[in-house]
Amino acid sequence: MPCYLCLRPLFSLLERAQASLSLDTSKLDSLFSIELEDATDLLYYDVLVVFDSMEEVSLLDNYSRDYKTFNHLPIARILLSKSEITELTQEDEVLFIEPNRALTLFNAEGREMTNSDFVQHELGYSGEGVEVAIIDTGTDGLHPDVQDNMLYNWQVAGTILTGDGGYISSSLDGIDVQTSIIDAELEAGVPVNTDEYGHGTHVFGTIAGSGEASDGYQRGMAPNAKVHSYSASAGIFTRIHGRSV
Repeated sequence: MPCYLCLRPLFSLLERAQASLSLDTSKLDSLFSIELEDATDLLYYDVLVVFDSMEEVSLLDNYSRDYKTFNHLPIARILLSKSEITELTQEDEVLFIEPNRALTLFNAEGREMTNSDFVQHELGYSGEGVEVAIIDTGTDGLHPDVQDNMLYNWQVAGTILTGDGGYISSSLDGIDVQTSIIDAELEAGVPVNTDEYGHGTHVFGTIAGSGEASDGYQRGMAPNAKVHSYSASAGIFTRIHGRSV
């Protein structure tokens, strides 16, 4: 069994070495800086490290553990302790370090910032009589906030980009691109979700969401506007390019 008293000088040496390095908080967001103040090296953080160039990501090899990299972004994801984060903030090649946090999206704050309550209730503008076209990743027609004012849930179909980068044309000659647009809900006979990634539904909600699911708390800017939603299959390209981001 190791003698603590024998190892104590070594611990003191390590503590002094770590103390000589100060955390460069300019490379952290304010919340993460506060979180690290009372942290110990027994705790490891799941972080994203942003470098100045792709070549400099190899600095993480010094920590002898696995890390995830991107093909075209100088960013890596790795588990680091407080002292290791402190060391990296001293490196000129490191631009920023942030924890890998789950995102929470809000819409009510947008209403406050844009004074939408005043516009809708005091000025009387709610989108009544207006029709809007949204060309995005589609709309979740099952969401209660879109069901009252969506006129059409269009699905744009055409050339297919395959996983190996090849194209399959929908035209008879196999060369020209032939695009068709179908009313997905008319085809199915029921409300459908044409949104692969949720962005189009988010945009719909910001513009004309009724707020039905939140008792009006997350109502859009023009809740009485009528919407033509076009799913441009952007999600297909997002997924494919996402492999090499």
